[in-house]
Amino acid sequence: MNRALLKATLKANYKIWITFLFILMIYSMIIIIMYNPDDMASWDALVQMLPPEMIQMMGFQLIAPTLTGFIAGYYYGFIILMFPIIYLSFLGQKIIARYVDTGSMSYLLSTPNSRQKIVVTQGFYLLSSILTLIIVVATINGLMAATLFPGLLDVKEYLLLNINLLALYVFLSGIVFLTSCIFNETRLATAYGTGILVGFFVIEMLSEVDSKLSFLKYFTVYTLFDSKKAIHLDSLVYLYSIFLILGGLLLYFLGIHIFKRKDLHI
Repeated sequence: MNRALLKATLKANYKIWITFLFILMIYSMIIIIMYNPDDMASWDALVQMLPPEMIQMMGFQLIAPTLTGFIAGYYYGFIILMFPIIYLSFLGQKIIARYVDTGSMSYLLSTPNSRQKIVVTQGFYLLSSILTLIIVVATINGLMAATLFPGLLDVKEYLLLNINLLALYVFLSGIVFLTSCIFNETRLATAYGTGILVGFFVIEMLSEVDSKLSFLKYFTVYTLFDSKKAIHLDSLVYLYSIFLILGGLLLYFLGIHIFKRKDLHI
């Protein structure tokens, strides 16, 4: 990896990272604070005031009558999936494609740095950036929940839930990275990378809204992120996570391989 390039990429994108961290933290803190183990009926009544289609689409449901089940149902659904997708969409097209599109890649390649070193550095930043975002939010949330409600947070369930989420974003970031490596134009990298992620997300929502469309869950990678199974410590979650991680790393490998050999037109 190239430390100077990594530092420059970090400096150019840290404001975006902090912005999304702030958004996720505010929402998650509200959810945790609103938990009331002695009066879950009131919260359920409040949620039921929303249109049923919206509840199903956003995945709002009490997975288990516990603190962990509450967090999993009302945070590890629409919000934790939607905002990191937006983050990846912003960042993904800037990782490789924009450098090629603007001609900056020719400058980078004029330095004593190989294509492989450049693309590996950018891939490392993308992956570490999204994983760090999820880990920081999960850690702060866990500490906050444990402080406000001592003894009520099931650590094993919470860890498995976040492991499954991290694995999902290894895969999703791999998609964005691959498209950024394939296309020389920013607009194409954005269109395909964001399009695939949003497409998976829309399919997932449609499969939740109508039971007749439940078969669609087999056409989206989001099916492999299962908060219900994680809360019940289902061993299938480990298999889902392994598949997502290996699949994501394969996408990164393909992106690196393609970038090293393609014509950059610079």
